[in-house]
Amino acid sequence: MARAARLYYLLNAGWGGELRYPRFQTAIRDAGGGNRLLGAIKHIERRILPVHERLRNVAIKQGPASEVIAAHDSPKTLFYLDPPYPGNGVNYRLNMRDQEAHEQLAQQLTTLKGRFIVSSYDRPEIRELYGKQWHYTPIGNVSGMAASGRQGRVPNREVLITNFDPHLTVSAGA
Repeated sequence: MARAARLYYLLNAGWGGELRYPRFQTAIRDAGGGNRLLGAIKHIERRILPVHERLRNVAIKQGPASEVIAAHDSPKTLFYLDPPYPGNGVNYRLNMRDQEAHEQLAQQLTTLKGRFIVSSYDRPEIRELYGKQWHYTPIGNVSGMAASGRQGRVPNREVLITNFDPHLTVSAGA
């Protein structure tokens, strides 16, 4: 619990969840009455305990997607895959730097025993890459910060791709 509390605090202290960029400033809307970090500390146990219970039987793995999938695929496995979004201009040093890697992932998912959720941009080329056999759930969010003299927050069209109907209720044992 102590490690989780420290990590939670650091994630709240980092810019956008990045530990390298501390942000010791105030905010108007948060649980700390104007100070995000104080709010994080004040309510840390109430926020972490439900997450702890929910994730008790979850394993989070990092590595090449093909290897993690091959090692852990089973009918009881749910994979959440958040690969680098094609064309977003970010320099991903470690993996999935080219279109071929995305094509290999999409192909591997066609033989999956378990379930998957893939997040990406909602673009025609992404839907073409993963094919018509999957379920697509469009989601919207915004990126960037509102600042005077700048464009401000930019709407993003993203999609969750699944090999199951995400609108069906499934019991925990299924």
